[in-house]
Amino acid sequence: MSIYSVGDQARALALQSAAGRLKTTLNVLTEELASGEVSDIGQRVLGNTQSLRAIEDKISVAEEFHRISVEADGLAKMMGAALDSIQSVSSNIAINLINEPVGESASLLLERSGQVAKNLDLIVTRLNTSFGSYHVFSGTATDQPPLMSGPEILDIIQGMISGLTIASDIVQAVSDWFDSPSGSGGFLDIAYRGNDDGRQFMVSEGRVVVLDVNAGAPEIRDTLKGMAISSLVSRGVLSTDVSQQRELMRLGGGIIYDSDPLLISAQAKIGHFAQSIERNIAENSTLSDSLKISRNDIRSANPYETSLALSDVESRLQALYAVTNRLSKLKLVDYVR
Repeated sequence: MSIYSVGDQARALALQSAAGRLKTTLNVLTEELASGEVSDIGQRVLGNTQSLRAIEDKISVAEEFHRISVEADGLAKMMGAALDSIQSVSSNIAINLINEPVGESASLLLERSGQVAKNLDLIVTRLNTSFGSYHVFSGTATDQPPLMSGPEILDIIQGMISGLTIASDIVQAVSDWFDSPSGSGGFLDIAYRGNDDGRQFMVSEGRVVVLDVNAGAPEIRDTLKGMAISSLVSRGVLSTDVSQQRELMRLGGGIIYDSDPLLISAQAKIGHFAQSIERNIAENSTLSDSLKISRNDIRSANPYETSLALSDVESRLQALYAVTNRLSKLKLVDYVR
């Protein structure tokens, strides 16, 4: 039977305690070397964690501004692409209608007007496009498409002009309907389902940008107006007077042609908005990167110093093992498990 003195037991306890501390230190240093961050932030900042918390709060704000800016950029680019497509279609139609309808037969006029009607519906589809769950040309009423379909718009107009037999009278009636202010029973009340409010985006501290192009804007309404007028021949309007049909299509083409500069101005407005957002994204990224560098300077562990500390702990653990091995024949691996 082995007999241990109080001194032996105290020595064993001291060795065990020292081994525990060294193993804990070894684990901490290993984790710091692997993660690149200090384990005790409080010790690094001498207990003053407010500065680090302030930096992290600013990073969170910058990242939220970045998210909003990216959303606004995507929205503007989708709207710009839609208007580019609309302007390309409408300008080609305008030139053809102005230059070619004179002398065409009734059947050719009917065919050409049918093509315009199809393109009217295509333009409406472009304006009803959505970005994620947002209908981009609806103002702030983004939960619904801004326009009824092209055929539905033509149905309303056809009923409204019933009985008119002169092309210029039809053009005037259709123009009045499209140009009527909200509340007077015109296009804005019947065909347009969005609102006139611009979408606001807070893209940085104290800076809010507004995107206020919608399907009810005059720049877009004029294009729709000309397209609708030129589509009426395909509905049998003025079918008993081919010359008046030609005149109706010519006048419609003129309205589309005259609306082109307005449509281009809407494109320019969106393009300017997109450029502004892109600059803001770059500024937010620069700010976020700078803040992250400051945060990492506080949180990062020095790999050289950590490696030296690891070597020191390993040496001390080896020395402890040498002493302990004489007493208990334990192996080093038992201390580092």
